[in-house]
Amino acid sequence: MPHSPDSTDLDADPGAGAGGSDREVRSASTPGSSSGWARPIGGLPSGGLRRHRSGRGLEGGGSRSQSRTKKIAQLRLMITALLVVVMGTTMAAIYYWTKVDTLDGEALSLSTDLSHAQKELEKARELLRQQDGEISAMMTRRIPGVAELTFDTLFDLNNKYLRKLTFSQAGVGKDKVIEYHAVLENKTSSPILPDARIILFDRMGLQVGAVKLDKDRSASPATLPELRADETRTYAGTVLTERDAEPKYFLVQVK
Repeated sequence: MPHSPDSTDLDADPGAGAGGSDREVRSASTPGSSSGWARPIGGLPSGGLRRHRSGRGLEGGGSRSQSRTKKIAQLRLMITALLVVVMGTTMAAIYYWTKVDTLDGEALSLSTDLSHAQKELEKARELLRQQDGEISAMMTRRIPGVAELTFDTLFDLNNKYLRKLTFSQAGVGKDKVIEYHAVLENKTSSPILPDARIILFDRMGLQVGAVKLDKDRSASPATLPELRADETRTYAGTVLTERDAEPKYFLVQVK
């Protein structure tokens, strides 16, 4: 029975036919390859290369994710610290504002109290001045010629030969004393024997001290107790007080 060449070839080398077909298909699917197979890089199969690249990509993504998480945590920590500072500053501002408001209220209250106290003090002073005026008037009626004692004031008396009188204070605290300075002048043509006394009174009109002017109290040496015609003589000394009461009035008696 005659055999066709085609059937003989297929029967003789079936593997060759199949291999040739497979090479042709692979050659067609891999353009530009002279042998029909695409050689993998570095001798590795193409599937292994893809798996190797995919593993390196996963490792890089994990590092970037950890770095991003660390930065987020640091940012949250910074924000928390900033919030704490802001809250602390706000609380301090509220506290000091409340404190200042309280102090302002206290200052206003103290100012009001001070103003009221000053008004009351002024009323008391006015009342005291009125009482002093009434006492002075009573003292004048009671003791004719009495005058209020003021220090470092020149009194022009012109009471006969007693012309001028001044009072001053000397010493410290309870040791203070009252000093006087008097000027006597004889304008007559004949000698006269001075007979003058200075008397001090307290606020109630009670005598607290007195001094008599004589030649021993003259500020300049005097050999005679009499004042000669047209002679001027100065007397100075201390008025000894008999009680601890403060002198308020004085009286000059000239004979």
